[in-house]
Amino acid sequence: MTKKEQLKTSEQWQEKFKDKILVLDPDGWNRQNFENSWKVEKISLAEFKKRCASSTCKFLDKDFLK
Repeated sequence: MTKKEQLKTSEQWQEKFKDKILVLDPDGWNRQNFENSWKVEKISLAEFKKRCASSTCKFLDKDFLK
């Protein structure tokens, strides 16, 4: 992680990119503690994209994961 890399919760990343991606089935997140994984844990955009790649998503922008 770079020094200036922004960290947000997954919920915040989803809100920011709601016009590009919609997570339908969050398989890439911790299912046993989903509330914490989605609403509390702060992650980078790269990690959010990685988790999206392991989840069922509706892509509104086909280039989002690039």
